[in-house]
Amino acid sequence: MPEVSVIITTYNRCDSLKKTINSVLNQTFQDFELIVVDNFSNYDFLKVINAFNDKRIIAFQKNNRGIIAKNRNYGISKANGAYIAFCDDDDIWESNKLEIQINFIYRNKLENDQFVLYTNCIEVNDDSSKRTSKKEIQSIDDFIYSNQISFSTSLISNISLKETFNELPVFVGAEDYLFWMSLKIKNYNFFLIEEHLVKIHVDKSS
Repeated sequence: MPEVSVIITTYNRCDSLKKTINSVLNQTFQDFELIVVDNFSNYDFLKVINAFNDKRIIAFQKNNRGIIAKNRNYGISKANGAYIAFCDDDDIWESNKLEIQINFIYRNKLENDQFVLYTNCIEVNDDSSKRTSKKEIQSIDDFIYSNQISFSTSLISNISLKETFNELPVFVGAEDYLFWMSLKIKNYNFFLIEEHLVKIHVDKSS
């Protein structure tokens, strides 16, 4: 079994998806499977995936009817790794992102714990970039004013994971926020790595 299951959900972003996938495949830590769940994009998705010729990529197509949580949950249901890492289809990982996170797990002896591990990121658009300065989540109160976790930086333990993203239409766009809060309520520990390990694409369509 792979140590990490990476889950990417995607829709109609062929060019950016290719860049995102390459940033995962080029990680210095290589013991992973890459689960890509497509919402029936308007191009030949399977042809694009097959062109990578990498057996670690496992591709699915599932109609989520505009609710991305459904495809994220589908990815979780297919994950075989001890840890799950999420990435959006227009974000880019630094090449050592997974290596730094896995080393953090071993260094802090978290192998059998329930946790969320996240990092700082660089938010980029066509005109500028901004380096984030997130804070570490200590209690549920830390979620009151803002979501401190940039989704594509996150890696979670898959030990006895029973929580899923809320699929109610009213929560579209906030399903990750609710997911983190649910895990905190269930006594997951949250750890911040302060390095900026992901480039997050920010624009009106993100």
